[in-house]
Amino acid sequence: MGLDLFLKIDYGIEIDKFHHCTNIKEECVSDIVSDFLCGQIGAGVDDSKANDQDIYEIDIFEIDIFVNFADDSFACRHNCGNKGLREGILMRFLNKLSKS
Repeated sequence: MGLDLFLKIDYGIEIDKFHHCTNIKEECVSDIVSDFLCGQIGAGVDDSKANDQDIYEIDIFEIDIFVNFADDSFACRHNCGNKGLREGILMRFLNKLSKS
């Protein structure tokens, strides 16, 4: 069993620069990130301490056993330490995508 869809985002906070790689059509990347963020609404507060990193890594992916086709939910791994920081980085990523 392998990854069906994946999006790996690296964010260099000091230089405010993103790099991403994916097997998703490039024109669909913002839709996937938006759908992921919408799925986080109402998830509750994350009081975890944010990690202090030079480069933050966020992987959004769909694996057969994790995906819920009823609501297009995805699994996510990240080194942000805190979901609020993760979501903020993803919103910044969307903003930069829309300007390019």
